[in-house]
Amino acid sequence: MSSRSSRTALAICALPPAALAVWLLLVVTGPLQRAFWTIEPMTLPEAIALSDPATARWLVLQGADVDAPDRVRAGVLEAGAVRVTPLEAAVRSNGGEWIDLAFALGANPPSGNLQRAYCLAEGLPHQADAWRRLAAHTGVPPPDDCQ
Repeated sequence: MSSRSSRTALAICALPPAALAVWLLLVVTGPLQRAFWTIEPMTLPEAIALSDPATARWLVLQGADVDAPDRVRAGVLEAGAVRVTPLEAAVRSNGGEWIDLAFALGANPPSGNLQRAYCLAEGLPHQADAWRRLAAHTGVPPPDDCQ
């Protein structure tokens, strides 16, 4: 085989790895990165809504405010994205031990937010359990009217 054909063969064989290297460089560091890695950081209400206690605890250790509303991405609680407190996320999605977790993490809702949490539970399959747990943690009974 001549020297020229050896170089041609080597160039042809080197082309796919070189193209792959350029593509990976664009994906990892360049304009294609957003197309492949568009994961937004999880918020505390979202961790609770998704029944992820380890992430919820980690977020609190990182300074997440247990009483502050934050984003929950579309498809978790509703078709669209919503802003709720961790306690509201617990009431709407899971109830039960997730309400207990919100309080264990330090939730101390102002009365308006507590009434909203009670009213969010109204009509849900776990309403009685949610109301019982909210009352047990706060000493405040459910409101007479949620309208």
